[in-house]
Amino acid sequence: MKSFKKHVDDIKQRIMIKKYQFYSLPKHWKYMFILQNPKEDKKELQKVLKRKTWKGRIGSYRTSFKYWIKSDRPEFFDKFLRTVGKSTNGFFKEFYITDCYKKDKSKWEGGKKGKEERRDMEDILKNEIFHCKPTIIFLFGGMAWEFFKKNAREYNLNTKDKKNLKKTIKDAHGHLFWFKLNKNNSDIYLIPLIHFSGSAYNSAPRESYHDYLEEGFTQYKKRARN
Repeated sequence: MKSFKKHVDDIKQRIMIKKYQFYSLPKHWKYMFILQNPKEDKKELQKVLKRKTWKGRIGSYRTSFKYWIKSDRPEFFDKFLRTVGKSTNGFFKEFYITDCYKKDKSKWEGGKKGKEERRDMEDILKNEIFHCKPTIIFLFGGMAWEFFKKNAREYNLNTKDKKNLKKTIKDAHGHLFWFKLNKNNSDIYLIPLIHFSGSAYNSAPRESYHDYLEEGFTQYKKRARN
């Protein structure tokens, strides 16, 4: 993994040159909130590009994100935060928010350059996790789950069993997993969740999207105390 200074320098460069989206700089955060990839809005992007510093651009992305969660999915966020015992006002104080991939998928380059760009974004995410040192990650959407599931192990399965039975995000939704960035790192808890966009959210298992989330988080709290 890269040093903290090198990692932050990489983030600043990607914001200004590649137009990657970030909402904060990494530090030691207890909770991480990882989405799939941002959707590019042309009007919002124009506002961002007027900002000539990386701090200004982070501020613009964070403002847009705040507006989005309050206007588009307020019910989801209220329920989510109540389930994990947090307040809406403290969301950006309690959670490090990021995307698995830092730009709209439709804007990725093709061919070899596209593969290199994807690896670059994945490398940045690994370093974000390394430097944030979260105790738990809330992960949203099938694209993000694809990145994690090869190394994720479900807690109620035999940890010696390398077969991961939760193949899809719908199967994994709300279950508690753990993974390591490398063999020298501590276990990191992970709860994958179906994305909270309308069509995906409405396809959630059981009567409510939040039933499995509550069970998984309760299991996390019990294990975190041990």
